[in-house]
Amino acid sequence: MEKNISFARAQALTQRLAALGLIRVPLTQAQGRVLREDIYAAFDTPAFDRSTMDGYAGRRVDLKNLLSVIETIIAGRNPQKKITKNQCAKIMTGAPMPQGADCVAPIEQIKSLDGQTVFCNAAPLTNNIQYAGTDIKKGTLFLKKGKVLRSQDIAVLAATGNFKPLVSRAVRIGIIVSGNELVEPFSKKGKNKIFNSNAYQFYAQAQSLGCGVKYYGIAKDDLKAIVAILRRAKKENDLLLICGGVSMGDYDFVPQAVAAAGFKIIFHKIKIRPGKPLLFAKSEKCFCFGVPGNPVSAFVVFETLIKEFILKLQGADLKKNSRVMTLAKTIIRREAKHLSWMPVSFDKNNAVSPVKYYGSGHLSVLLKAQGLLEFPSGVLKLNKGAKVNVRPI
Repeated sequence: MEKNISFARAQALTQRLAALGLIRVPLTQAQGRVLREDIYAAFDTPAFDRSTMDGYAGRRVDLKNLLSVIETIIAGRNPQKKITKNQCAKIMTGAPMPQGADCVAPIEQIKSLDGQTVFCNAAPLTNNIQYAGTDIKKGTLFLKKGKVLRSQDIAVLAATGNFKPLVSRAVRIGIIVSGNELVEPFSKKGKNKIFNSNAYQFYAQAQSLGCGVKYYGIAKDDLKAIVAILRRAKKENDLLLICGGVSMGDYDFVPQAVAAAGFKIIFHKIKIRPGKPLLFAKSEKCFCFGVPGNPVSAFVVFETLIKEFILKLQGADLKKNSRVMTLAKTIIRREAKHLSWMPVSFDKNNAVSPVKYYGSGHLSVLLKAQGLLEFPSGVLKLNKGAKVNVRPI
C-alpha cells in the first residue's frame, strides 16, 4: 500500500488498473455507453441520389418548355422510366431520382395544365438533390473507439445499419455511507444529527456517467457492520464508493473494513485539499474508493479523480478536462504542501475569481461555484492575470 502520494500518482495508479468487459447491445441500450470499436461506413449514405423536395424531376435545359409527366415516384419505390427531352416525373421528398433528370422543380413553382402536362414558373436555384454518399462515403471512419455515445451518434449508427455496437459493459456502482450522526433526508432529523447528502450526490454523479447505481444505506460506525455491507456489495458491483470513516479517528473503521472484506488497499491518503484521506482498493472483481465524509471533499474527489476512473473503466477516450483561464484577482493561501482545488466562479470576460469558502463542510459553496481551480503544491500566491487550470463543474 502506498501512502501520502501525489494526485498525479493517484491518477496513474487508478487508471492503470481500470478495465471492464465488453458487450454488444441494441441501439435502445447504447445511450451513454462507451464505443469499443471503430465504425466504418459499409455503404454510401444516402445510397442513391434522392429528391430533397416534393416537386417534378426533369432536365434543367427543358424547364422553359411544357413538360410531359411520364410517372409518379414515391419514396421507397424505384423509378420505372428514363427522363428524356421535355419530360418530367412527379416526385416526393426522399424518393430516388429517375435516370436522365438533373434537378427537381419544387411543386410551388409548377403549374399543372391538364394533369399530364406541366409548366415551370421559374428554374430552381439549386438542383434539390441529395447525391449518393454526400452524407457519409463508403469506407469512411465516422465513429471512433472510445467515444461516449450520444443520441445523435445512435441516430447515425441506425442510419448506417449498425444496430448492435460493441460497447463497454455499464459500470455497476454500489454506494455506502457510514456515520452514527447521519440520517436520511426523509427521516426526522433529531438533535446532533446530520442529513445524509453524500449518497444522493454520488448517485447523481454516477448516473450522469451512464452507470447502474445501487444504494446500500447508512452503515453505523461499527467494524463488523461495515465489513458485512462491503462483502455483500462487492458481489453485486464493479465499483464501491464508501463515504466517511476513512481518516484517523477512533471510529474511522473503513480502512480496516475494506481489508477485512477482501480488498487489497492500493493507496491511502493523497496530497490534495480537500480530500486528503482518500483510499483506493481492489479485489478480484471489484474496486473500492473510501471517500472522506465532508461533502465538499466528497464532491471534489469524485469530480477530479473518481469520474476519470469510471470513464477509463468504461474505455472512454479521456480528453483534457481542464481549461486555461485568467485569474481576476490575486489569491494567497496559508500553506503550500498540497495541491488544492479551490471553488471559483467565472465573470463575463471568462476570468475566474474564488468563491467565499469556509472549508470542506461548506456544501452550499457548490451552488455558486462554476469550476475548481487547481492551486499547485509549492505555490503560496497566484497573481491577478495569471493563467490557471480550471475544471468546469
